[in-house]
Amino acid sequence: MYSLRRAFGLVLRDEADKAVQELWSQYQACCTKVMAGATVLDVGCGPGEHSHEVLRLWNAAWYAGVDVSIGMVRDAKLRYPALDFIAADGCSLPFQNGSLDVVTSSFAFHHVPPSLRRKFLLLRDLFGMEPGWRGWLYRMYYVIFDGSEYRFTLQEWREFILSVRAEIILEGHSRQDLVRNRHCFFLMRQTPNREFPEAVQ
Repeated sequence: MYSLRRAFGLVLRDEADKAVQELWSQYQACCTKVMAGATVLDVGCGPGEHSHEVLRLWNAAWYAGVDVSIGMVRDAKLRYPALDFIAADGCSLPFQNGSLDVVTSSFAFHHVPPSLRRKFLLLRDLFGMEPGWRGWLYRMYYVIFDGSEYRFTLQEWREFILSVRAEIILEGHSRQDLVRNRHCFFLMRQTPNREFPEAVQ
């Protein structure tokens, strides 16, 4: 699957890899600032590979991972036995409000049905193309090869974040004319009367 995606990118001859590296630098600076010394929950943690970034690269004080897949949680516990991993639905987290400093999610959101997305707080994912024939082809490709529900455009991301009464502190994204590696991140803080723990203090 990866080879097919890579070949697709090479045929298009875009600058997706370079753009992602530039965005990654911005994202690292953001995470270093907000995660140092923090308690961090990773929603949609998969096999736990982001725990290394959170604890060693960004110096978080504590990390826990949550995934809806029992198999992923089992694999994460086997791979990182000293860390906390929990099988739970990201829409109904087993944590008290205000008990965590940062809630993050990496590349899981586009697998969540749009009707449930309002219940998530996230940091990093992908963005789709604007409507049109290219956007239609892009969506068809990723629904078939990635199982994506729907990838928000950047404008839809911003509208979504405002609709859940959060404010964007910082955002970054790769170039909008790229076809591959359309990555984005948003550092958000909840506004008053939100259900979720504060992302930053």
